[in-house]
Amino acid sequence: MTKRIGLLTLPLHYNYGGTLQAAALYRVLTKDLDKEVVFLERDNRQWRMSLSSRALIGSLTHLPGLAAWRNRLVTVANWLPVGLRDKMLERVDIALRDQRIRTHQPFVDRYLPERTGKLGSTDEMAAAAQRFGLDTLVVGSDQVWRLDYFPSDAEEDYFFGFAPSPAIRKIAYAASFGHGTWTFPRHTARTKELVAQFDAVSVREASGVEICATVFDRRDAVHVIDPTLLVDPSFYQEIAGRRPTSSSKKAFLSYVLDVEPERQKLARDVQASLGPGYNHRSLTLDTGSKTIDIPEWLRAFMLADFVLTDSFHGTVFSIIFRKPFISIVNKNRGADRFLSLAGQLGLENRLIFSTDTTGLRQAALTPIDFSMVEKRLESLRRSSFDFLSEAVQVK
Repeated sequence: MTKRIGLLTLPLHYNYGGTLQAAALYRVLTKDLDKEVVFLERDNRQWRMSLSSRALIGSLTHLPGLAAWRNRLVTVANWLPVGLRDKMLERVDIALRDQRIRTHQPFVDRYLPERTGKLGSTDEMAAAAQRFGLDTLVVGSDQVWRLDYFPSDAEEDYFFGFAPSPAIRKIAYAASFGHGTWTFPRHTARTKELVAQFDAVSVREASGVEICATVFDRRDAVHVIDPTLLVDPSFYQEIAGRRPTSSSKKAFLSYVLDVEPERQKLARDVQASLGPGYNHRSLTLDTGSKTIDIPEWLRAFMLADFVLTDSFHGTVFSIIFRKPFISIVNKNRGADRFLSLAGQLGLENRLIFSTDTTGLRQAALTPIDFSMVEKRLESLRRSSFDFLSEAVQVK
């Protein structure tokens, strides 16, 4: 039997969906499958800075009100030379990002308790696998096989290049390529070698099955659901804590990652379609806004009566909490995952593309048959769980 599993995903940072999917997969492995799991904290920081710059960022990270100070700096910095202004804002944004990561640390400590500590290189990954006595490795989910998300010294780590021993079992759960086709031909030969060493492969998108078969000759790849959909939904009530209270008006939530004028107009159009009985709340990852923690983020979706989002996991949690929604297909961040999930659950009519508002009003006013959605989801949940359960057992 498997003794200890090493779980690898994208660096958590302050990404809500990315952190929740890691915690969900950790939960299924530890609670539902009774495995001992260690979270591999690969650090993919692509910026390299001087000691003085790192010291400055460390100092800024501890400043209260840094987000508001950053907004004021944008105005003042317009009087500075462009190069100096950009360098100052870059340092502040990195400090703000690190400050926001700390907001999520209590959640990480509770729901990903066994961790390796930061691993900054392939050699450190290999050493951690040995130090923690890992006999099985699981990579997933999210866009863990999208090579343009990594610096060159981390690309092979997500295909377990740091663990060449055949004695270590290698599994991909709901891995995503991020694109509908393989777009990294320079890496095809080496990646094919590494994928061939996997004992079990599953991917999150239907296109990933095709990529595995035609590019890497893995015709046994299985299409499974994202870990956030795999875990029992009561897990999120546990995280959210206190039950949200409702107001006299219904709640229209917009969670849009790419805050652009066109998408702001979409939010106004949706609210106009819904009518005056809705209060609008906007969640944003913009560096000038306050960071909310993961429980509050979940409560925002739980309290919503309608959701507009361009986030994949924003779409997922709308489905989990049975909220009517419209999803803007986010091509830059990975469109195929929206299309694949909507196709699995019969929700294609909830997707819009960019600023194409054709059918927006109709979609906003058309209810979702969640009984049909949940029947499909339960079938997918069973088959996905069966794949993972079988994959982590040593034959």
